[in-house]
Amino acid sequence: MRKYLMLFIACALSFNLSTGISCALEKSTGTAVNQVKNNNAANQKDEKSKKVSKQKKTIVKKMDKKIIVYYFHGDYRCSNCYKIEQYSKEAVETYFPDELKSGKIEYRTVNYDKIENTHYINDYGLYTKSLVVALVENNKEIKNKNLTGVWNYLNSMEDFYNYVKSEVNQYLSEAKQ
Repeated sequence: MRKYLMLFIACALSFNLSTGISCALEKSTGTAVNQVKNNNAANQKDEKSKKVSKQKKTIVKKMDKKIIVYYFHGDYRCSNCYKIEQYSKEAVETYFPDELKSGKIEYRTVNYDKIENTHYINDYGLYTKSLVVALVENNKEIKNKNLTGVWNYLNSMEDFYNYVKSEVNQYLSEAKQ
């Protein structure tokens, strides 16, 4: 038995177990058996996982900066408040679909009357329903702007969209630097 145990230990030490080669002590016969799995498949899988890991790290580095577009509202809203929300969301989705998909831009609707969201009132100096664009770097907001002009463009969807597009583009260009 000792002989087989020594063989097993020698086998385990001489092969790299992480590449798919393993040694096992066969219980039924008490002999050491090398079970060599398909090394090429294991090595290819390992290489693919290394490449994916590198790609994820690259994406994370590129994603250090992002834009968050917030539409803030309270519990009570008028038709214009709903229109601002609708136009804001549509403008971001229309002009920035790739950035939304990649996570470079996020759109969030936030009810500041909810207890967990009341801090936004002080954070952004909110006094009414608002659209705010924020630049975030490494999960920390570094700059924001309350787009008070949205109230001026309620009668023209095209002007509203262009206003939002222009403001978001300014922040997006900073995020790409």
